[in-house]
Amino acid sequence: QRSGAETTGAEEVLNRIARADNSTVLVGDPGTGKSTVTTDYINRVRAVYPNADFRVLAVKNDSFCGLNAEGKVTRIIGDDAITTAQDFFVSLKNEYDRRLSLPENERANLTPLVVILDDWLSIAGALT
Repeated sequence: QRSGAETTGAEEVLNRIARADNSTVLVGDPGTGKSTVTTDYINRVRAVYPNADFRVLAVKNDSFCGLNAEGKVTRIIGDDAITTAQDFFVSLKNEYDRRLSLPENERANLTPLVVILDDWLSIAGALT
């Protein structure tokens, strides 16, 4: 990232996405920088929301900026891929339900829940 007002268009977009309360899809061919952008995104979200709750579903064994070491990455590989993915999505639903059950004034203070489905095409292939 550049200092001061010298941010590029791409950096500005990433800054906006890191602060957004919506879904974002990143699509590109192999080697186009998706993993680099994902790393930058994670770092930017952490800069704005240091206590954000990240959950990653992935096929590859990447660190995801230390999220893997924190137990925040679920890998779907092998014979248990479908069960592992189901468990991942059930845990997300449970967290979502828990958050919704809180009084509105308490929900306003929740840290963001950030879900990353890394390389969805590989995930879909692993589950097929």
